[in-house]
Amino acid sequence: MQNDQDGETLPTMLRVAEVAREVGVSKDTLYRMLRAGGFPRPVKVAANSVRWRRDEVLRWLNELPPANAE
Repeated sequence: MQNDQDGETLPTMLRVAEVAREVGVSKDTLYRMLRAGGFPRPVKVAANSVRWRRDEVLRWLNELPPANAE
């Protein structure tokens, strides 16, 4: 995280490739997960540009059930 001019913490914003790498999926799979729902929504930062808040992606990952859960 970064600090702004007032010393407040700003969220780290991730590009689609960075999110896909963190989650361990392809960009296509990431967008399928997004369409299916349940995955954090990106924030539109410009006309043709979106970013994900890193803390939201990490929270989503931490809330996944363990791999050995049935």
